[in-house]
Amino acid sequence: MLEPDTHDHPIHAEGALLPWYLNGTLREDERCQVDQHLLSCVACRAELDELAQLSMQLHEVYAAQSEPSTQIQW
Repeated sequence: MLEPDTHDHPIHAEGALLPWYLNGTLREDERCQVDQHLLSCVACRAELDELAQLSMQLHEVYAAQSEPSTQIQW
């Protein structure tokens, strides 16, 4: 993810909700607020796209991990 440049783009309250928006855990009113904001905010849409890509990459990495050995004793 790119570091936010606060001089060129204002910080939006909705931007803080993007991780929860992406994973579907926002309340209905918050989801609607973010939906409305995303219609007009290119910066937040780009941030959401980056978060989605990162999430997909993390899922791929975890899926590629082998299971722990049964030989390991605790």
